[in-house]
Amino acid sequence: MFCIALLWHLIIVYSSTLAQETNDSRFLETLRNGGIVCKLIANKTHVRIGSAVDNWPMDISPRGFNELQKLGDIDVLSVEFPTGLRSEEYEFLQTLDKVVSFSIFFHDDDFGPLMARIATCKGLQQLSLGVHESSVEDWAALAKVEQLEELRVSCPSLSREQLHAISTNAKHLTRITIGRSGVSQFKYQDLLPLTSMNQLTSLIINDADLSESELHKLRMAMPHTRISINTVPITTLKLE
Repeated sequence: MFCIALLWHLIIVYSSTLAQETNDSRFLETLRNGGIVCKLIANKTHVRIGSAVDNWPMDISPRGFNELQKLGDIDVLSVEFPTGLRSEEYEFLQTLDKVVSFSIFFHDDDFGPLMARIATCKGLQQLSLGVHESSVEDWAALAKVEQLEELRVSCPSLSREQLHAISTNAKHLTRITIGRSGVSQFKYQDLLPLTSMNQLTSLIINDADLSESELHKLRMAMPHTRISINTVPITTLKLE
């Protein structure tokens, strides 16, 4: 009993400290719901879930997702290290119709069902994904997210064909960041499908192997797009 009381005391103190450090923003942390961290700032609700959230060493409990529906309007939802979760357990996304920013990192299950559920968030404007594998068919779901403005993807299997599917189905994108998780590098030919996206204002390419002449040709083909090449893994570029 003493240990339990001490644990709750530490949680309360930790939460109070966080609130003081962030201009009295209110924080809610619960162990029983698998490490959900809810951060309420002004009228926006930022929710982070995962075994790595704020260094809490725990896996996500699927039951914890049911609690999300009780938190009110969620604007930003981030899922980190979704250990033990399967794509079908993301059905809760269908109830979060006001989410404008969603990110998930290190998803190792079948990506297709998850992407289909992400597409139910009709108001989604920012999407950040770190997945192990994806297919051309998975990216077709982007056609349903008509408000999507920014896409960040890190996937070792991200191919020219998949980039073509993204460029074809995500008509409203203005900002894209792509990478292959450091596993391999994009070649010039891989990136050509993106040149059809005249609406792009920003293109960040991680894990690229381009010569100066190839980069010049890419920029000439996309004169209205700011193109950056770097080696920072996409999984560190989280939507805040």
